Amino acid sequence: MSKLGMDASGLRVALVAPPMDFMRELYGFRGQKVYRNQMPLGIGFIAAVLREAGHRVFLFDCAAQGWDIETSVRHVLDCRPDVIGVTSISMEAPSAYALIRALKSQSDVFCVLGGSHANSFYKEIPEQCPELDAIVVGEGEYTMAELCDRIESGGGLDSVAGLVHRREDGTFSAFRERPLVADLDD
Repeated sequence: MSKLGMDASGLRVALVAPPMDFMRELYGFRGQKVYRNQMPLGIGFIAAVLREAGHRVFLFDCAAQGWDIETSVRHVLDCRPDVIGVTSISMEAPSAYALIRALKSQSDVFCVLGGSHANSFYKEIPEQCPELDAIVVGEGEYTMAELCDRIESGGGLDSVAGLVHRREDGTFSAFRERPLVADLDD
């Protein structure tokens, strides 16, 4: 676990790459070490933007730690987050959904799913994982920052572009696209 921005006063946000045994899933056997093709850079970028916005950020790469769902839940909830953002490629989606279900069974923390799986399947995800509170679609840095700012201030989420969220009546909002970041150096 990495703790970024521990002196900040904003929300406590846990950003999580879900547990998954890639060797077992891809090749049918358990390896000595868990490998993925790259570090979960997306949540690192989101962490930097959230930290700049004044939020306390905790990063968890559960697969790299070799954690299962139960261990992942324990570590994530130990940081007492106000918001949990889970990233997922499509191959990790069953694990991400299982993690979110387990987190929601033990806490009422606001849970968000993002990543390439969410980008491609945001219309289907509410039915596949009804425990979710929101789905970030597209570039997540500024969507997550706006989401966290709105949650912190008690504002509504309907006008947050790049977000599909659960309404009070249990239905999910329509997706409104967020413009792409013009300067990638930002």
